[in-house]
Amino acid sequence: MRFLIVSLSLLASVAAQAQTVYTLDECRQMATSHNRSVQMAQEKVNVASDLKKAAVTYYLPNISATGAYLWTDQQIQLLNEDQRNALGSMGAATQTAISQGMQSLLSLNPALATNPLFASVSPMLQSLSGNVGSVGQKVVDAFETDTRNIFVGAVTLTQPIFTGGRIVEMNRMAKYAKEIEEIRLQNEKSSSTYSTDEAYWRVVSLVNKQKLAEAYLELLNKLDSDVEKSIAIGVATKADGLTVKVKLNEAEMTKLQVEDGVRLSKKALCQVIGLPLNTDIHLADEDMKPGEKLAQDVTVDVQSGVDNRNEIRQLEAMLNMAESNRRMHIARFMPTIGLTAGYVISNPNMLNGFENKFRGFWEVGVGVHVPITHFGERIHMLNAARNMRDIARLQLEDAKEKVELDITQASD
Repeated sequence: MRFLIVSLSLLASVAAQAQTVYTLDECRQMATSHNRSVQMAQEKVNVASDLKKAAVTYYLPNISATGAYLWTDQQIQLLNEDQRNALGSMGAATQTAISQGMQSLLSLNPALATNPLFASVSPMLQSLSGNVGSVGQKVVDAFETDTRNIFVGAVTLTQPIFTGGRIVEMNRMAKYAKEIEEIRLQNEKSSSTYSTDEAYWRVVSLVNKQKLAEAYLELLNKLDSDVEKSIAIGVATKADGLTVKVKLNEAEMTKLQVEDGVRLSKKALCQVIGLPLNTDIHLADEDMKPGEKLAQDVTVDVQSGVDNRNEIRQLEAMLNMAESNRRMHIARFMPTIGLTAGYVISNPNMLNGFENKFRGFWEVGVGVHVPITHFGERIHMLNAARNMRDIARLQLEDAKEKVELDITQASD
């Protein structure tokens, strides 16, 4: 039996030595890495950082490529039907006019029929009319566009030159949005640290109460033994013994309650720092001796405390964002100027008549957009932006007053 007790004691000693001891800083780090709210806040910071990088790209040119194909069941005709018929029958019309002119000359002077020169001119005029007819048909064929299959492609570059300050304010707003998310991340980390400290010191407090309860129970057990001996020799009464036993039962009950409290508080701490709930952890400050000083006296600087509060910094960033939003609405009253350049290719093309070939050309231009009126919509939106800026300013002033009061009260 004694060997079994010694073995159990050795096992308990080995288990205690293998037990990991966690300091407050280690618990804080574990809680921060495990906290889901902190992780989500970090992802929001990453989103704001990417949006800030995206806002910078608006200063750079935008390059795009476009291609299209179009089929139509009919082609475009540059000449109407009467014009095509007139050009196609130009040779016949010329021949008819020449024949009528020669007949008129012969009717006026029949002797021309025997004139060798007149006889040689007639075939030449007939050949000329045929050539005229051939030229007319070639003109008609040249105006055939064959636009039933159209291919178009373009590469375009667009560079903003002046936008009234929209891009500048957009980048400022993206910067302030990132600052806000970073401050929220710090708030989540601070909240995680506060929860960790609260759970940590609760365990330390209950462990020391458990030690006190065990010492008190040991004292009552010794007192109960002494009273029993005193009753046996007649120095004490049974009433004294009953009183001690009642106190002993109360101490045992208190010890059980404290043990339950320690077990539950350790589970709560394990949940905060991301360990399995059944982990039997040991904290470095559980063995703290009574009377040890935990913190040093500090000098309170109210103004520095107000300026460094995350709530104040967040409201300041929101005020700056509201001011940038107001400036963006002012920019809507200003013109927008942009440079465009590109290369356009098409088939058929019109660079050398209508050709069924891929040919293209370069283009460069400047565009200006001037807003004239939208029946007061921009003015109302600007007034709303001003009011939002004023609201943010009032919230900041109110928060500064409350934080200053809070710091002053805490330091008194």
